[in-house]
Amino acid sequence: MLDTLLNPSFLIVAGISALVMVSVMLLVMLGWRTVRRRLLQQRLRKLDNLSKDDTDEVQSLQWVETVAKTTGNLSRYSGALEEGAVSLLRQKLIHAGWRHPSAPIAFFGIKTLLVLACPILVVAGGVLLLQVHDVSVIMIIAVVGAAVGLYAPDIVLNSANQRRQQQLLNEFPDALDLMNVCLEAGLSLESALVRVAGEMSSSHPLLSPELNQVVLEMRAGRPRDEALRNLARRNGINTIDSFVTTLTQAERFGGSVSDSIRVYSDLLRTQRRQAAEEQAAKIGTKLTMPLVMCILPVLFMVMVGPAFLAVVEVFTKKIGG
Repeated sequence: MLDTLLNPSFLIVAGISALVMVSVMLLVMLGWRTVRRRLLQQRLRKLDNLSKDDTDEVQSLQWVETVAKTTGNLSRYSGALEEGAVSLLRQKLIHAGWRHPSAPIAFFGIKTLLVLACPILVVAGGVLLLQVHDVSVIMIIAVVGAAVGLYAPDIVLNSANQRRQQQLLNEFPDALDLMNVCLEAGLSLESALVRVAGEMSSSHPLLSPELNQVVLEMRAGRPRDEALRNLARRNGINTIDSFVTTLTQAERFGGSVSDSIRVYSDLLRTQRRQAAEEQAAKIGTKLTMPLVMCILPVLFMVMVGPAFLAVVEVFTKKIGG
């Protein structure tokens, strides 16, 4: 009995079972808190008659709060207590559109949970499905799983950040054109921003809330150029910062704001067209490797294969004869 308990394979299976049980318990606790929060939210919705947009926003905020509270104790093990790491991560989360105060804690908690859960799942799959019992191989698999759990959240965050910035850049020239029309119609810049945000709420869902935020800051007493620069800082887009600089200089030196917006809009459209042309020009270079590695060998086999087989057959008959 003692030899069985001290067997390395038995110890590995027992450790994996314990880790799986702990992971299942954590998932059950997270699911229970989520269900309980959702039931409470449904009761509040019935009492307060929240609109659909408000309900969606409340669901998003409550989801982040639930994850932050559930994984708050785990977040300290991944550097959440370091002020510099939290500040840098908060800036990335703001650029990606995740601006809840508890978002960094939830992010660190999810990363720690993945670092613990991915090795367990990978090792359990290797031992139970692939019948891997070598300790060195199991350790390598566990390290690879931990690396995946450690870097996967950062990759997802960077991808979401780039995708959001690119979408905002694609929507910004349309907003400038509509703003130019409003300014030429006699509206002030603040009124033009309000009109543009309202008109583009359905066609440009990312840019419209950002413009509304700019209007709210201006109405709260913040200078217009600073409110517009905050728009660039919130999204990490230098193009918007350059537009604010152009607009400020036009007002300072007595230039036409409408002409500045029109020129800058044309510049953005030219840059977008040039970027598309650049991507199209890279297609030939990107197709070289698949063409050489995948298509040409198959084509060579199809064209030369029958002739090669015929030559081999002829030489075989000659040698045999």
